[in-house]
Amino acid sequence: MDAVKRELREIPLDSIEVPGRPLRTLTSDEEFSELRASMAARGLLVPVLVTETKEGYQLVAGQRRFLSAVSLGWATISALVVEAPEEYVSWATLAENRVREAVNAWDEAAWVAETMNRRGLDQRAVAAELGVSEAWVSKRLSVLEWPVDVQDALRQGLLAFGVGLEIAKITDDHVRAYCVDLSRRCGCSVRQAQAWVRSWRRDSGLRMSTTGDVALESPGPDEGPLGPCGLCGQEVPRDQLQALDICARCVHQVEHFERK
Repeated sequence: MDAVKRELREIPLDSIEVPGRPLRTLTSDEEFSELRASMAARGLLVPVLVTETKEGYQLVAGQRRFLSAVSLGWATISALVVEAPEEYVSWATLAENRVREAVNAWDEAAWVAETMNRRGLDQRAVAAELGVSEAWVSKRLSVLEWPVDVQDALRQGLLAFGVGLEIAKITDDHVRAYCVDLSRRCGCSVRQAQAWVRSWRRDSGLRMSTTGDVALESPGPDEGPLGPCGLCGQEVPRDQLQALDICARCVHQVEHFERK
């Protein structure tokens, strides 16, 4: 990082180019309005980050601040101009957005994939460049292979990444849609999502065994008559589990919620 040069400048807004795919694609209207109002009242507290090009400047981080300045009719904006290798610019884009303004996993996945394709990087190289693990890169890229309904829920902030990672394993469209909807309305932990996946796999095995496609495994010697409710995690008798291993009490609460 010793090779990085930084200089604070006041530069024309119309000289800044926004790169092809921004890291953040969904922005809350409320948050955007609050930022714009703050900038109108107090000015820009944190400069945007740019690199200098032959034509002018390219935005690295601070897209919301840049767009707010444009909407306010500003002619110039304070910018930290960096002169650095391209790998530093990629790292700065991800790091600044993740630390200063939370980014959802779908946006991270799409941005990482675009960066890899544009730069010709493999997972190991992009992980080293961004300062993250290869496992992090692999899990983020897996998001782009999830079913569309799970991707959409994650992108809209309706599912946590860990929950989506589990629900995406359910290949039955109707069961998966039910899980996504229940998680959206009532909340869901990773443990609960894992219980839904186990329940779906067990139920799928039962249905397949009746046609002779697969053999039904016998219960192991350590398995008891209790099972976890997929919603609250409470251990209850298996014959009381309903609808994807959800206990009667939780089913009643969900039905009561729907009636309200």
